[in-house]
Amino acid sequence: MGMFRKSGRRGVIGASAIALTAAAALGASQAQAQTTKDKDTGSSVSEVVVTAQFRQQNLQQTPIAITAVNSAMLDARGQTKITDVAAEAPNVQLEPNPAGGGNSMKAYIRGVGQSDQDPALDPGVGIYVDDVNFGTVTGSIFDLLDLDRVEILRGPQGTLSGMNAVGGAIKLYSKKPDGSDGGFLEGSLGSLHRIDVRGSADFTVVPDKLWVRISGVSRHHDGYVTRLDYACVHPNDPYVISGAIPHGNSGPDCKIGDEGNQDMDAAKLSLRWAASDKLEINLTGDWTDDKSETQADTLLNAAEIIPGASLAYYGAPYDNRFVAYGPNRGDTVINNPYVTYANFLDPGVTYQAADPGGTPGKPNGGWAPKPQDGIYSYGFAGNLQYNLSDQVQLTSITAYRHYDAVSTDDNGGAPVIQVMEQANFTHDQFSEEDRLHGALMNNALFYTVGGIYFHERTVYQSREDDPFLAGIYGTLSKPTFDFLQDDPTVTNTEAGFGNLEWKATDKLTLAGGVRYTHERKSYTFARLNLDGTTPFPPLGGLNGVTGTYDGGHWDYRADIQYQWTPDLMTYASFATGFKGGGVSPRPYIAAQVTPFGPETLNAYEVGFKSYWLDRRVRLNVSGFYNEYSNYQAPAAVCLDTSGNELAPPFGTTLCGEYQNVGDATIKGVELETEIHPIEHMTIDGSASYLKFEFTKITEPTTAVIIGASAPGIGDLKWSIGAQYELPFILGGTLTPRIDVNHTPGYCNGLNATLNCNALTKNQNYTLLNGRLTFRSADGKWSTSLEVTNMTDKLFYLNKFASSYTEAQPGMPREWYVTVRRTF
Repeated sequence: MGMFRKSGRRGVIGASAIALTAAAALGASQAQAQTTKDKDTGSSVSEVVVTAQFRQQNLQQTPIAITAVNSAMLDARGQTKITDVAAEAPNVQLEPNPAGGGNSMKAYIRGVGQSDQDPALDPGVGIYVDDVNFGTVTGSIFDLLDLDRVEILRGPQGTLSGMNAVGGAIKLYSKKPDGSDGGFLEGSLGSLHRIDVRGSADFTVVPDKLWVRISGVSRHHDGYVTRLDYACVHPNDPYVISGAIPHGNSGPDCKIGDEGNQDMDAAKLSLRWAASDKLEINLTGDWTDDKSETQADTLLNAAEIIPGASLAYYGAPYDNRFVAYGPNRGDTVINNPYVTYANFLDPGVTYQAADPGGTPGKPNGGWAPKPQDGIYSYGFAGNLQYNLSDQVQLTSITAYRHYDAVSTDDNGGAPVIQVMEQANFTHDQFSEEDRLHGALMNNALFYTVGGIYFHERTVYQSREDDPFLAGIYGTLSKPTFDFLQDDPTVTNTEAGFGNLEWKATDKLTLAGGVRYTHERKSYTFARLNLDGTTPFPPLGGLNGVTGTYDGGHWDYRADIQYQWTPDLMTYASFATGFKGGGVSPRPYIAAQVTPFGPETLNAYEVGFKSYWLDRRVRLNVSGFYNEYSNYQAPAAVCLDTSGNELAPPFGTTLCGEYQNVGDATIKGVELETEIHPIEHMTIDGSASYLKFEFTKITEPTTAVIIGASAPGIGDLKWSIGAQYELPFILGGTLTPRIDVNHTPGYCNGLNATLNCNALTKNQNYTLLNGRLTFRSADGKWSTSLEVTNMTDKLFYLNKFASSYTEAQPGMPREWYVTVRRTF
């Protein structure tokens, strides 16, 4: 490890080059012995077709690190949402954000991505549904409804894609209507009162001309974290006896609700029209209505930013008496990691701010938002493909999407309110992308040229109720930091891109690409009193202030690949990418409404893709070294547009700027394999190692330490799965499957590198899942029993560390039975 750590780019690339040479030599020695895959025996690896370069290619002949998962494997693993797929993908992290992050996802590939749900910040990982980019991390936890496949592309993507993706891209491809006049219907029952229904149907409207496919899903289960009424559970607590902590509306078991449930319905309609032998048009429309409650959240440690504030404004202290599990447990009755005392109630502890200093005025009154984490979304897309000739195709993709998302968070997990928020996002996006693909010189030269226009507008509305800042805003007994936010942000992007691929010989292929992107962004601020009209005095100077960002960026890609044998290909590539700049979204004064620049990445990669042992084994390996510059993070010192430090307290204590604060290097290796040791048995696995290291601080910040990793980034990740199809005594087949997934630990928060201890660090965890599936002899019926987290391991998906620490526990052991009928 010491040699790897010190060697930098030369070590990673050099070691990978040695591996490539060895692979080439071994591959050449068995070249003639390996032929095309066996048919229908289950004893060899099936060919995987991907469209990463906008034409159908064998995965093994594509010089990009790709994890490709087809619908059969999604079903075999019981994967139903986009975050599930990350378990088997090396150096890919897809997780729901903490409860305060709403209905959003933390998405990272090779250490590059984005977790903050604020629309001012661009995703670092591109998410596409049928080649249409989804513009925000909010609303991106998609259900895998009626998919044909998922492709996860690691490393910068831009010269072949509509929107730039600096870390990589996740592409979901739906099943198209195919005229099969078939479909399926399945239902699931399980623990937590789970009831799921899913189905699709394919119809021929006009033979050989027009087909329709309808898909739908409904998923419902109870929450797995129980919200209890503290006063009911602890009637002898002196603050309950005094009435400072009142009784809530709980039942005989003291339960007032739960967190982490699911209540979602979705549908999709697809129409495919073969207008002529040259023109095909695909139209899709989808709808989602998710009424789920807030994400699971528990308290691990309770402490105040301003000591004694809670006792002053609430009449009771905020301390570890509300911690129901763990080393800091102070609960005298409950010892359970799936319990919270969050009651989503402000009984009226905040006051209006009478002046910019936060002097208390009239009381604001009580507030009890509904615990929720939902989204209502719909979208339309049209994909036109016209063959100008046998060698040239024009593709035009027009799309529109709208969503309304709402989430509430009782941050602090106790009846003694600390922070409570309700956030509403209204999002609209429109995109038009056109591409021309062609081949020249007897298919020795392939080219793609294209352009995209992307417009999005998001309105971020919220109520921010933060009495924990008592004494900073207002007095200890009368906190005043309680206001409404109403911020529209608009982004317009235009980009052009091109890629050229030349088969110089029957074995050697050279490729290169270029892209130019221009972005214009605006963010307008409004900070209002709870009446929704008058300015909130402490932040009133922001009202009507608009920050802007305008910038352009060139990106490039070059790669070389060599097909040593039909079963071995090696490649090397260089690519650049960027994550767009923007406007600091959380200022305290107008002088902090400043733009920040883009992050940039130079990525070097080598790899090989191979078959072995008569194609019973597929083994793909890649190594990379990335130069990551202008890392975007909150600053420790706020500057004006001339680069001068702002006057106290807005220069340091109340600093709300995003800046480009540092540079880093990222290096790693990745392995993916599929093995068929005997007929009807499949073993698949992946492993990856990533080293993220900050090398330079460019602006004062607490989010960067030289030599440390970025928050939220782990190192060693692996997975392995196996299944074996057995003949069943009564006919049909019985297939048991086991999956084991290991997720690395990491530090959390914007300054977690300064406070990464056993409590605040997200520890690594390993999960075991199992599935047993019976299929009838005619293939029309199947029944599956699945158990997830079979060992019932307690693990945390993420943590939030402030003066207190809270965490989102993962799902405990679950079971469910699924019956499926195929028509």
